[in-house]
Amino acid sequence: MPRLELLGALLAARLARKVKAIVDLKRPKVFFWTDSKITLHWIKGSSKRWKSFVSNRVTEIQSLCDTSAWAHCPGKQNPADFLSRGVNFEILLNSDLWWKGPQFLREVDFPTDTGNDDTSISLHDISDELKKTSDYSPLTLTVLNHNSFIDGILKISNNYMSIIRVMCYVLRFIHNVKNIERLTGHLTIKELQRAEIYLVQLVQQGEFAEEIKNLRKGAHVLSNSKVKSLNCFLDENGILRVGGRLKYSDLSLDEKHLIVLPDKHPLTLIIVRYYHLKYLHVGSNALLYHIRRKFWIINGRNVCRKVVF
Repeated sequence: MPRLELLGALLAARLARKVKAIVDLKRPKVFFWTDSKITLHWIKGSSKRWKSFVSNRVTEIQSLCDTSAWAHCPGKQNPADFLSRGVNFEILLNSDLWWKGPQFLREVDFPTDTGNDDTSISLHDISDELKKTSDYSPLTLTVLNHNSFIDGILKISNNYMSIIRVMCYVLRFIHNVKNIERLTGHLTIKELQRAEIYLVQLVQQGEFAEEIKNLRKGAHVLSNSKVKSLNCFLDENGILRVGGRLKYSDLSLDEKHLIVLPDKHPLTLIIVRYYHLKYLHVGSNALLYHIRRKFWIINGRNVCRKVVF
């Protein structure tokens, strides 16, 4: 039914355009009413949120008329309801609503308020037409200077998990701005993982820009690159990982293909300190072992020694 009501709104917008082209009036004002709150919600919002059927028709309506010209008409004041719901002939014959239209159209100060400003709807009412997305919508941030952005994040704390949580809330804010379904409550494991991936992306894009550029083109890493011997590749998230024959093993992705980190970046040192505390101040060799279950740090042994000693 909401789709049919949307088609009715589209028909009205098309008809208004044709009438305006025929009638010789200077800047005529056109107003539209619908008793469908869902249709009104679609028309007054962004067309990009909806599936193709709704999106295409809302886009056309918005191109034909100003969305501010649309208002809600309560069902009790809509004469078309007589046809859709059925009515006794005698009632129809004596109905001012049927013969003269709703009362607000006959007011001296037309257009006026219909007496019902509540056009709120529940998410359930529109969920069928929402574009299907994954748990988290694709995210694109344009960072003009990767180093300055990551430096700003790292100034907040020198604790790795605290930094990840800060990044979580940044990404959650962006998600909530772009989507109807808001993320609230405690941070989830997926959000923490996503934040960690994004932090790694920022570091790698700043430190391994040429390597990432070449791999995206399908080219080889330059011979003078620090990661030349690692047979690196980019995973589905664009993360630079160590390649090798372990891809045929039953290990997890993180264990088979370690995430590559530069040796001198502040985040790398924070990660190493985090593992050092997590595993109760183990020696440099044991520390490197635990780190290499997930990360491959360039000159990792030397970095671990500096932190331990």
